[in-house]
Amino acid sequence: MHFRVETTIDKIRPPIAVSAKRHENELYLFAVPMRLGPTRGQFVITDIHANYPIEVIDEDRQIQSADSSFSDDFATYQVHRYRLADYFAR
Repeated sequence: MHFRVETTIDKIRPPIAVSAKRHENELYLFAVPMRLGPTRGQFVITDIHANYPIEVIDEDRQIQSADSSFSDDFATYQVHRYRLADYFAR
């Protein structure tokens, strides 16, 4: 199964670098803003459905997707790590 992850940004907010890795049936995303200042990132992921549970690792919270994307807020240079359980099991 192939997948694609992209971030959407605007000209005002700092851009976000993202890396995606597969481990067994799980998809992991690692994301960090690339400039000073808070930002909000929107991540578009191939083939996730609405309300797909996305774990924010070591932050004791979970995000639900909206169709094929999800959004999250970042402080300056704050790293977020996400786990999409069973993404490749479908």
